[in-house]
Formats: sequence, C-alpha cells, structure tokens
Amino acid sequence: MDASSEIRGSGQTQADWAGAGRTGTPPAGSLLNKAIASHRAGRLTEAAWLYHALLALEPAHADAWHLLGLTELQSQRDAGALALFDRALRITRDRAEYHNSVGEGLRTQGDMAAAATAYRKAVALRPDYAEPVINLARALQLLGQPDRARASGRRAVVLAPERTEGAINLAHALLDLGRFTEAQALYHRALALRPDHAEAIGHLSRVARGSGDRRRMETALRRAMRMEPLAIDHPQALGDLFIQRQELATAEQVYRRVIALKPDHPEALNGLGSACLMQKRYAAAKPHYRRAMLLRPDYPSPHNNMANALWELGEAAAARTRYRQAIALKPDHPDAYANLGHALRTRAKRFADYHEAEKECRRALRLDPGNLAAGNNLGIVHLSRNELKAAEQCFRQVLARSAENADAHFNLSLTLLKAGALAEGWKHYEWRWRTGQLPLPKLSQPRWQGEPLDGRSILVYAEQGHGDTLHFARYVPLLAERLKAESLGAKRAGRVMLVAQPGLVRLLKRMPGIASVHAVNDPVQDFDVHTPLLSLPGFFGTTLDTIPAQVPYLAPDPADVETWRQRIPVHGGVRVGLVWAGDPRPHMLHANATDQRRSMTLSQLAPLATIPGAVFFSLQKGKAGTQSHTPPRGMAMIDLMDEVNDFADTAALISALDLVICVDTSVAHLAGALGKPVWVLSRFDGCWRWLTGRQTTPWYPTMRLFHQTRPGDWTPVVESVARALQVFVDEQLEAGTR
Repeated sequence: MDASSEIRGSGQTQADWAGAGRTGTPPAGSLLNKAIASHRAGRLTEAAWLYHALLALEPAHADAWHLLGLTELQSQRDAGALALFDRALRITRDRAEYHNSVGEGLRTQGDMAAAATAYRKAVALRPDYAEPVINLARALQLLGQPDRARASGRRAVVLAPERTEGAINLAHALLDLGRFTEAQALYHRALALRPDHAEAIGHLSRVARGSGDRRRMETALRRAMRMEPLAIDHPQALGDLFIQRQELATAEQVYRRVIALKPDHPEALNGLGSACLMQKRYAAAKPHYRRAMLLRPDYPSPHNNMANALWELGEAAAARTRYRQAIALKPDHPDAYANLGHALRTRAKRFADYHEAEKECRRALRLDPGNLAAGNNLGIVHLSRNELKAAEQCFRQVLARSAENADAHFNLSLTLLKAGALAEGWKHYEWRWRTGQLPLPKLSQPRWQGEPLDGRSILVYAEQGHGDTLHFARYVPLLAERLKAESLGAKRAGRVMLVAQPGLVRLLKRMPGIASVHAVNDPVQDFDVHTPLLSLPGFFGTTLDTIPAQVPYLAPDPADVETWRQRIPVHGGVRVGLVWAGDPRPHMLHANATDQRRSMTLSQLAPLATIPGAVFFSLQKGKAGTQSHTPPRGMAMIDLMDEVNDFADTAALISALDLVICVDTSVAHLAGALGKPVWVLSRFDGCWRWLTGRQTTPWYPTMRLFHQTRPGDWTPVVESVARALQVFVDEQLEAGTR
C-alpha cells in the first residue's frame, strides 16, 4: 500500500488530516503540516522526526502522539505504536480515530478479541465512521462470529458503499454462514469497484466450492492465478480441487507449480504426495510426504498419508505406527482413526484385534458421524465377525450419505451374498469395477447387460482368481444354451468365447458349448459384446434356490486320467489330497492379508497323520509345497506336483483320489466342480460364497465345510477334520474300495 492509503486504513481520512493541522499554532501548525506531507509521501523517518519536534514544543498534542504512533505501526513496530496511541488517549479519550488505531495495533499483534473491543469503542464514539465498522466486521469474522460479522458488515457497506473492504468483509461472513448466493453478489460488487481485487476472485472459488460448482471454482482460481502469478494460495487450492475431481495428473502438475514457487511449502508437498498415491505410485509419494513432515513436524496430514502409502506397499507395521503418529499430533483426526481401524482389521488374527479395530472406527465416527471411510470400515469389522445385520446397517448408512460410494456398494454386496440375499447382492456386486481393485478390459465392443443376444457373439473373460473362474465357469455353458435358443430365427448363429488364466485353458476347453478358450492377453477377435464372468449369476437371476449345482461340470481328459493313475504308487489305503496354503500374492495387499488368514502349515495338519489307512497326496503348489518334503511324523505323504503343469493335470490327479482336504483355495473349487468329495477348512471370516453357519454349500453338493470358531485358531478345526476323516476312512475300507 502507499502511505496515504495505509494512513487511511489506520483511521485517518483527508478531513482528519486537515483537522489535525488546525489544532496546532505556529510554529507547531507549520511542523504538523510538514510532518503530514512527509507522512503521506511515505517518508516515515522524516515524518517521525517532525512529529517529535512538534511534541517537543507541545507535549500535550494528542494528534501528534497518534500520528507518530501510525509511523510506528506502518514500520511494523506495533508495540511502540500502541504505547504512543496510549499517550494520545491519555490526553483525550473521545477520539474514535485513536481507538480504531489501537484496534489495528492489537490486530497486528494477533489479539483479535482486544482489537474488536477497541473497534467497538470507536464505533460507539462515532457511529458514522466507516473505518472501525469495516475493521470490526473483519475481526468478528476471524473470531468465528459470522452472525455478528454480518451485522457489522452490512453497516459498513451502507456507510461506505465505495469501499471494497466493506463488501469483502460482509461477503466473508456470509460465506462462513453458507449463504453462497449473497456472498457471490458481494464479491462481484467488490470486483466492480476494483476489477483487480485478487482476494475477491480467490474467494469466489470458495463460493463455488460451497455451492458445489467446481467448474466456477476452477475458473475463479485460474483468474486469480493470472492476476497473481507468484501467489501460491490459488494454485494450491486448484490442486486440491483436481484431487477432489480425481484429475490426478493435472493435480500433480499444479502442485509442482506451487513447489517451484515455494520449494518449502508443506501443503503442496503433501498434495503432490497424494496425487502420486492416488495414481498408485506409492513409492513415489513417500519422499514428498517425508519432506512435508521435515518442514512441519506437527503437520498431521502427511503422517496419515505416508501411512497409506506404507500400507499399500505392504509395510503394515510401519503404517500403523504412522497412523498413531498422526493421531498423536491431531487427536481429533477422524481419517487417521478410520485408517488405523482398517489396518487393524485387515491384519486381525484374534478377537482382540477386531475389537481394537472397531474401537478406532467408532472414535472416528464420534468425531465425525458422517465420515464415510469410518462407517465403511466399521461395517467391514462387523462383516469379518459375521455380524451381518450390523454390517448391512453400516454400509446402508454410508450409501444414504453418499449414494455413489463404490466401496460401500461392493461391501454391501458381500454382506448380502453371505446372508443368502443373492438377488440384491448381485446388483451391488457390479460396483466392484468402480472400487479401483479390478482393471476393466479396454475393449471397443459394448459390454453386454443381459439383454437378448439375438445371434451376437459374446466374449466372457475371467476377472479375479483361479478359484473364481472355476466357480463361475458353470455359467458359460448355460450362456451358450441361451445364445443357441435366442439365435433361432436370427440371421446368424452367435458364439461364446472365454478368456481365462493360462493354467485353466486346457481344462476349460472341454466344457460344452464354448466355441473357443483363450489365455489372458491373447488377442481375440470376431465378437460383438463382452461380459465379465462374475456378472453372469446376476444376469441369470441366481438365487439360493436356483444355483446351477449340477456336478461334475468340469472333467479331465480321460487320457490324462489314465496317465496319472499309472503314476500313483500301488497301496491299499484311502487316497486323500491335501492343500494347506493359498497363493500369498505379496504384490496384492488385501489378497495377501486374506491369504495369511486362510493359509496354514502342513505341520498344523499333524493330527491327520494318526488316521490309519489314510495315504496323503500333496496338491500344494508354490513355495509352501516344499513342506511336503518334511511331513508330520507318521504321515504317509506322496508328492507328484513337480509333474503337474496346469489345472488339467491337477484335475486328472484329483480324479484318482478318494477325498480332497484343503484350505479355501482354487483346488477346493476344482474338486467341487469335478464332483469329488472335498472338505474345506474355512477361516473365521470365511468367503461370502460359503454363507454362514453351514457345513454344506448349495454351490457344490460334494463339499463339506469346517469353519474356524475363533480367528486364527486352526486347532479345533483340524481336530474336527481328523475325527471326520477317521469315519470316512473306516467307511471306505469297509466298503472294500481299496
């Protein structure tokens, strides 16, 4: 600001200056006029020397003390200014200008409440004096009193309609009250008075944000950036806007602009880290968060966000530590509590872990009842404990607040499917594509939505694990039958093509009705529409009563069966296949956490070794398969898995066995699809497809389920399996099958 505007901002108008000059008498009057001229010209040192000279002549000259105080205030020596204002007030306490200047000095010191008191005194002494009214409106707004700020702001606009500050302060108060339309009108009024008013333009973006108009917000911020190209607040807000809009690459560019202007800006570094994090560049996000934390150690957001990056990188313990650090810095940080609850639930191995996870989620909800992540995570805790009604309520509450929340839709689908409410469950299950966990294939042909195919060819593609493909492959022949029926009278006969994991191709090619089976990533042409495999149950309207459970729906090649029968050593026992661990998938955080709960070691199956007449065959692949080389004492173990190349080989080997006992892996689905007796050892938070409280499943008539009753505790499960196996072996031997 120039000197005259700064002086006016401290309570002096041109009329006030003239009045000040008249109070002096020569030579005092001449000194005062010279001092004022120097003051207005911005020569503060010269003006201060002249004021001192005047006060040497007239120590009781109140205006001189006041004006000398203004030179101190303009020189950012607020303590000295306040002392000089006090000298003026000792001489006369009825000048509104003096009290207004005291308020400015107190405001500069950060004592906003005392400043407001001083402004009120000025207003009481001179109600038509606009300056303290404008200042009071600003102070009340900063004190978090928008209603009172609005009243002062309206009065300021009436007293000084030509002043942009009055309109701006009133607009700020209205904005804080959520009265966006009125605030917008006042910001535009300020811009009509002063088109280059960057503060008004910047706050128009807040108006747009509050009203939900992100397009207007972007326009206002870009305009502000053009007016103030070196300012950092506007691009920082624009980056935050792009984060909200999921325009992550653009957000990253904007944050980098902020950092180029101010390399030590922790908010921009935190935002840049989040742009990387949300693009799944977790390692790239870490240095930005680390730099933000170094610059501002008490800044909680980068701690919480760093924890998210660490979590996604599989550094679970370090992530939990960071979440707790964020909470220590900001005990009312609902997101950190919600994230910590999720981290604890995902790695839960005991009831106590679930209890702690629930506690953290509820803390988040007490701080922020509408926190979507906390509500969703609390629902997952309930779902993991098989508390389906409570889980459903949590997910529906989230959806009541955010109807497009993909995670809540997907989690609700798992809850409904686990409860047996398949019809509604399939509908919500379609939201899995919006959670970011599954990449939707980029195909130019349209996606099939269940409408009549009318002779069109359709491509069905596997989307998740091997077990999911084996489970839902039963629908592909049904789709082929439907296509054949709908093709009657059509101009052409459509085909059904299937894309699956390479290890399943040879086995799935034997299914009826499928024109061709292709490995994932192989080029496929000549189809009209496509659909993911796990959408088929919904399109067929599957309920518990209509599950297509006819088995076997998969069959190994008879030549392979004969080959494997010849490889199996001759013995007189009951042949039992074993699988004790799933694919750990360490590169997939959630899958890895689930695998840690579903898998065990071969040594934990030691009670089975006590069953006379049982001969065990390893069906275990991967690193865990080496445990078959050192089986529990007394366990007769045969391992032929080095000769198994794909699931067609595994299917042929299983066909030569009497029983398969396994944890919840793809082999369970393979054995069930082959119609082979299969016993599944299910983790406490078992898969939705096994429902709850059941020892059988409508999906596989030959399957029997053995559930954990305590998280992570396999001992009673294995003991129950051992008792059942003794009965099974006795029955088989008695029947003379061996």
